[in-house]
Amino acid sequence: SAYRAAALAQGPRILGRGDRREGSPTHGCFDRAYWSSRTADFPNARLQEAARFLALLHALPGTDWHRNPRVRDWAAAAVRFWASRLRSDGSADEAYPFERSFCAAAFSVWACAEACARLSLDPPPALGRAAAWIAGGGSGIANQHAAAALALEWAGRAAGGGAEWAGAARAHAARALGSL
Repeated sequence: SAYRAAALAQGPRILGRGDRREGSPTHGCFDRAYWSSRTADFPNARLQEAARFLALLHALPGTDWHRNPRVRDWAAAAVRFWASRLRSDGSADEAYPFERSFCAAAFSVWACAEACARLSLDPPPALGRAAAWIAGGGSGIANQHAAAALALEWAGRAAGGGAEWAGAARAHAARALGSL
């Protein structure tokens, strides 16, 4: 399909944004401005959404990415780096330091939780912290509530259950639909 071709064409570009050097203190970071050119003072949590993209590529039959252990390792490294950069309350920074961005937290939790679930990775403890932070917050913006609902759904799947976050996921989905 056209979507498959477009996604496959982006694989090398997205991989080029990531620090794939094992042993590097920024191994798994997909904010190239942070780890490579050092033009950013902190990594943008949204760019760790590459973990989900890599997990989807890993599952795509008929490609060099399919079940490639390196792709799985890069996705796992992206999740680990993301978890290491979350604030102690589970929030994340996107555009400026100490931002505690709901949007960055919701979208990156969704991506990292889905990567963990799809690749059978043990979710990092930070995932639960971030899910709890998302469950208790939000804005009036529909797309952020929709991302929060997806994040909580996938956090539950990654943790092997789902009941813990199901009520909060439903509440965010209702807020998303109510703000349209």
